Amino acid sequence: WLMTVIDVHCADLPPQTYFLPLAICWEDEAGDDKLHALAPWTLARVRQQARIGLLYGAFGDDRFCRALVNGIGANLDLPVGKGHAMFRAFSSFAALADGIAAPVRHPALEQSNTAVYFGDRWFLKGYRRLQAGTNPEVEVGRFLTEASPYPHIVPVAGAIELRRPDGQTLTLALLQAYVENQGTAWNYAVDYLECFLAEQLGQPERLDVAPDASPHGFFLTLMGVLGTRTAELHCAFAHSTGDAAFDPEPVAATDIEAWCRQLHAEAVATLDELEARRDRLPVEVHAAAD
Repeated sequence: WLMTVIDVHCADLPPQTYFLPLAICWEDEAGDDKLHALAPWTLARVRQQARIGLLYGAFGDDRFCRALVNGIGANLDLPVGKGHAMFRAFSSFAALADGIAAPVRHPALEQSNTAVYFGDRWFLKGYRRLQAGTNPEVEVGRFLTEASPYPHIVPVAGAIELRRPDGQTLTLALLQAYVENQGTAWNYAVDYLECFLAEQLGQPERLDVAPDASPHGFFLTLMGVLGTRTAELHCAFAHSTGDAAFDPEPVAATDIEAWCRQLHAEAVATLDELEARRDRLPVEVHAAAD
């Protein structure tokens, strides 16, 4: 496997960094099923003398994904270029270690990162565009898993970080427990409201509810649980653990002033960008842009 990190330089944007692990599959070593499975991940055809193969994104290979999780479980330190990758297992890893042998699934999801499932045990997220520092998902998730345990979040079991020669840290991957679900609370709420309104517009006289009762009892109960969990999450964050990055601090007037200045600057920058791009937008949105 080639643990590739790519710096992309664009004319009008700051440089961007991407994680693109690579591998080669030789046609004389792989069957048609293997080549077909790698088709969505293929980047180019390659040749080495008489051998023909495919250059592909390694996340499409079950063996690579399993190697990452094994590396996390072994707390592997791996040289990568002039830096090194640090595979680290956290306290919750041991309880789910049997998930390494589970079948690997690659969901067909439109998303900004790469998702890999190990049966119903593990969720491995490979980050594509990388940001400097430890990813907040890893830092916050580990805090709520270990330092101020909150039982209603997905445990963070491990992570992979790249330490560059200049000391910069980049988070490459996150490992969590897998949680069976039926989507997000936001989508659930929107779907519920759409169904209810459709019923009312279609047959309002069929609403058979006592005058003093709400037709939304079950939905409101679920929303009450969501509110409770949110409050419990705030309590977990408010707990002092001695970690300066998370211990609660009082909000001073200077903090509020600084936040207001930052938001104002962001709004001005956004409107300036809109003004600069206005004439390149479709004509039908010019009025809205103005």
